[in-house]
Amino acid sequence: MTGKIVYRGIEWKIYQNTLVPDLAPHEECLISPKECGKLLSSSRALLMRWTTHFDCPNQTDFWFVIKDNSPSLEELSTNTRSKVRRGLKRCRVGPSNAETIARQGYEVYQKAFAEYSTNAKPVGRELFHSTLTDLSDDPSWEFWEVRNAKGDLIAYSQNRIQNFSCNYSTIKFDPQQMRLYPSYALFHEMNKYYLLERGCRYVNDGARSISHSTNIQQFLIEKFKFRKAFAHLHVHYGDMIGPLIRITYPFRSVFLNLPGTMSQKWGVLLRQEEIRRSFPAIPVPDGDNSQGRISL
Repeated sequence: MTGKIVYRGIEWKIYQNTLVPDLAPHEECLISPKECGKLLSSSRALLMRWTTHFDCPNQTDFWFVIKDNSPSLEELSTNTRSKVRRGLKRCRVGPSNAETIARQGYEVYQKAFAEYSTNAKPVGRELFHSTLTDLSDDPSWEFWEVRNAKGDLIAYSQNRIQNFSCNYSTIKFDPQQMRLYPSYALFHEMNKYYLLERGCRYVNDGARSISHSTNIQQFLIEKFKFRKAFAHLHVHYGDMIGPLIRITYPFRSVFLNLPGTMSQKWGVLLRQEEIRRSFPAIPVPDGDNSQGRISL
């Protein structure tokens, strides 16, 4: 099965063999183990993952990095304000579209990816182009671009609007152009636009990364007053992967340190399981099948 599953009005999508709900972080998803089994058997996913208790008051091992406070320049430190102004002077920042980023953004994507500490591989040019082009007719996706004085594209952002929130889904910068401060200019302009002009409840740079370290979230917290919105992580495994997780869980630190992509990917799954086990199980009654039908 490819594409999507709709169950009880919630759309679920497969991402890296994982079934995830297409919801904003603050939208609750309560689902029973029986329903999870039903959804997994209707897909080719190996596991399901979702979150609850968004922005809970207690600190947890899982979080989203959000901004819901003032985006004004005056709220930032003197050093950050200076870099924002320099970025706006040296760069041109503004809305773009999927077609433009599909045509001109691959070099930026490649250069940014080369700087990552990850075992993942960048997608090819054709897949990059087709994936972005497919979003051109979806009004929930919006794009921003940064250009230097010569008009070259040096950064872009792919944003998703969901239920009065904005997810900064994908942001790429050309590392050779960072002296122009494109990141400071882009984040300031987008924060101002989505929080003030569009009236979003918050902007979101995504959840805690388990697979690789990322500096961008700490940058946003330190420079632009983003914060951690703690949440509860839930994972449900299919019949094939569940027993393997239980057997190998005691050796989770070993897998993360073993060479090889597959060993490290399994180590990430075990680290995710460690985070999942830090939360209490939520008692959810089994769903009524007559009311919850799967649409493929």
